[in-house]
Formats: sequence, C-alpha cells, structure tokens
Amino acid sequence: MLTEARANRIFSLKVLPLLKVKCFGCHGQDPNDVRDDYTLLTREGMLKGGESDGTSLVPGKPQD
Repeated sequence: MLTEARANRIFSLKVLPLLKVKCFGCHGQDPNDVRDDYTLLTREGMLKGGESDGTSLVPGKPQD
C-alpha cells in the first residue's frame, strides 16, 4: 500500500524534477504567463486541464 509519505517522496524525487525540466517553462514557471490555460502550479489546475479536450491527470489512474 502506498502511504501519503511514500507518495510525496516519489513525487519529489521522480515527478517534480521531470515537471521542472519538461513542463514548468510553459505551464507553471510564471503564473501570469501560462500557455493554453493549463497550469501545473496547483492540483486543481492539473485536474482542470487546458484548452485541449480533457485533462492529462486522472487521480488514481497513473496509466491514464
């Protein structure tokens, strides 16, 4: 079972560095200059998605 502490550690070590390198330049570095109305600065922004259809984050379904 994945605990919250373990999930936070995995996010900090594996996911966050990837987001910083590949995504934050357009979707998070500057909250006033976010492309396609898709922000990665908040969970709500990730779940909402941007101008394209749907979201790129599905809670509980990492494969989706």
